[in-house]
Amino acid sequence: MAFARALATRIVEHYWAAIQAGYDEAWPPPARFTEVDIGRLSREAQWLAKAIGRIAAGVDPITAGHFVGTTYAAALPPDVRARLGVYYTPPALATRRRSGQVVRPSYRRRTHRDGRPGSS
Repeated sequence: MAFARALATRIVEHYWAAIQAGYDEAWPPPARFTEVDIGRLSREAQWLAKAIGRIAAGVDPITAGHFVGTTYAAALPPDVRARLGVYYTPPALATRRRSGQVVRPSYRRRTHRDGRPGSS
């Protein structure tokens, strides 16, 4: 879990820096990102965190959060994900579920005009 936490934290740090790149004076990251010892990442993981953080800075905040959340969930060991039930729901689906727009799937079998199975 330490790796997943360190990777997600580094992604957010790079995201935070990238969204403020055009300003004269940048705000520091929130304290929770600077006061916690998150451990070290390999050179490859540092590169990945920087790349994801910069890419996330180029999209809307909801999508950026999705990038971080899915990366964190994917970086957790499979047994931890299974034990804790850590799965990340895409924002669009979560929004649809909250608003009651999710429709039950249809299991109606499609057939050709002459009655043969298939789609028409």
